[in-house]
Amino acid sequence: MTRNQNSWCFSGAIAVATLALISCQAATSLPGRYELDTPEGRVTVIITADQRLLAVNPADENDVIEVEFRKVSEDTTLPQSAQVKKLPTRDSRQTSRRESSARNTVGALNRGQQAYYLEFQRFAPQLAQLQLGIKDDEFYRYVSEPIGEGAVQNTAIPLKPDLKVFVGIVAIVQGNLDSRICVNAQASAQELPRVNVPTSTPLTSLPACPPGYEQLP
Repeated sequence: MTRNQNSWCFSGAIAVATLALISCQAATSLPGRYELDTPEGRVTVIITADQRLLAVNPADENDVIEVEFRKVSEDTTLPQSAQVKKLPTRDSRQTSRRESSARNTVGALNRGQQAYYLEFQRFAPQLAQLQLGIKDDEFYRYVSEPIGEGAVQNTAIPLKPDLKVFVGIVAIVQGNLDSRICVNAQASAQELPRVNVPTSTPLTSLPACPPGYEQLP
């Protein structure tokens, strides 16, 4: 990220932080140091005894900006079409990053199985044979295994609550390799989901996502 991009992110964080403080009247009655989680990260805001509002750059504590604000109206109404959104919490951002990493790993497994098939004319029976260097971590366990004739399932199984399961499917469909990634609608899963593969071969269509799962774009 360039310096200008950092500046824009920082400015956006300041704007969100300032509005949050003003909305709870902290800027006029609660001098002190505050930490606010914003979409750009955690921002430290200082309210001085003389009611100055100072925002500290998360990337450089020596970079401090004084934010000027003033009350311009008593009006608190919003347009009828306005939608009020809650800022993502720190925990929700961490969950999103972990799920994104798991999805990317399943995508890598899908591509790895396709490359393996092109070389050996069969799918790898175990994840280790793909030689991708993919390992389990404290949040997800990864499984890659053939399912039926001409298809393989790659799964990211969560090891923590509130994380979603990702299922990759790779198959030979009418002589061509095809794939998809599915995610469960509800977070977490207690057991490995199973993809239903038609018994007739060759396959005429890519196996569908397991029940309760939806395909990712």
